[in-house]
Amino acid sequence: MKRFTAMFFVGVFCLALFIPAGCGNVSRYFDLSDAKVLWDGKIYEGTRVDTLVITLKRPKKYVRLKIDDFHIKSKKYIKGLDYIIAEPNKELIEDNEYMANFRQRLFLFLYIPSEATVITDKEMEERYGILSDIINQLEQIDFIKEVEIERSTDS
Repeated sequence: MKRFTAMFFVGVFCLALFIPAGCGNVSRYFDLSDAKVLWDGKIYEGTRVDTLVITLKRPKKYVRLKIDDFHIKSKKYIKGLDYIIAEPNKELIEDNEYMANFRQRLFLFLYIPSEATVITDKEMEERYGILSDIINQLEQIDFIKEVEIERSTDS
């Protein structure tokens, strides 16, 4: 039994050496004192909503996040993630004002299923509920500054 206990602790110690502290905690790469901007709760009539624009807090280090870094419960509605702005413009990196205002921005693409050709009030209510839930989850994440809805009108 003593031998098993000793081997167990040696194994845990070895794992601790090879797993970086805070692994998976991307918050450390952002200035968490950067003020958060909350969504106003509005979805504008006549638009097709399928993309969120996420602005991250002021970066300490430029990291490429993955969907799993956001810990969203409603993952079945997430199609993908793509950066709009990942790193500052190299020509402006010496400009203090530019760097003070620089934020990483990305698109979060959504999949909200619909079989209707004409969206009813009930379906709009359901979509609003899904969007509100996802936005509220994102706003709880400490390294997110702002979540906006990207609107594109249907043709």
